[in-house]
Amino acid sequence: MPNIEELFEAANGLIIWDACVSYGSAVFFEFGTPHLRVREALENVNKGSRLSRRNVRVVGEFELLTVDCYWIIESEFGSINSEDDLSNLNSFFNKIKGERVSKCTFKNEVLTISFDFGSKLIIKKLEHLDEVHSLFMISDSNDNVIEVLNNWSIDLT
Repeated sequence: MPNIEELFEAANGLIIWDACVSYGSAVFFEFGTPHLRVREALENVNKGSRLSRRNVRVVGEFELLTVDCYWIIESEFGSINSEDDLSNLNSFFNKIKGERVSKCTFKNEVLTISFDFGSKLIIKKLEHLDEVHSLFMISDSNDNVIEVLNNWSIDLT
């Protein structure tokens, strides 16, 4: 079973090329070379259903989705966190796009992803949630999805 730092080894050296608000305070990051992910249309579903159509989207080699966690992004442009007003988050993200992952550390139940121009993404667990809540999920270019739970255990889904 990999540890938290080993989960991010695949992201070392990759560039953030997309970051956006997903839902609520959840944020989504795309790293590495963009490529197409195609989900073919499903048979035996209603014709009007979105599942009856092919779905194509651009994804990175490595994806990170924060779920139920406290996160902070620090950069030379300031900082923003999951409890702030997120209406300006996308303009903040535009300032850190293009930075390259340089290091990932996990110490005292705090995950820090550092970037080459000095920005950092810091992820902490929410103390009031039980251990089965998801902190974040990562996926790679082979569609492997790994979930990290609030007790920092790793679920290889």
